[in-house]
Amino acid sequence: MVEQDEADVYEIWVQYYANGGNASKLEFESFLYGVSEPSALDLDLLELSIEELHAPKESAQPGH
Repeated sequence: MVEQDEADVYEIWVQYYANGGNASKLEFESFLYGVSEPSALDLDLLELSIEELHAPKESAQPGH
């Protein structure tokens, strides 16, 4: 499904979990590497998490 290094996989999993996903890291990795099929909800949460991580970051300082 996705080719990422371990740091990226962890970051995506944390975001997925923050968005309401409940798969363990091992289960999550099995989705990413095609070992098991994610549910429709898990797939939606994975997509959302990746989009959020790749969205442009807004400046923390007003006016910048």
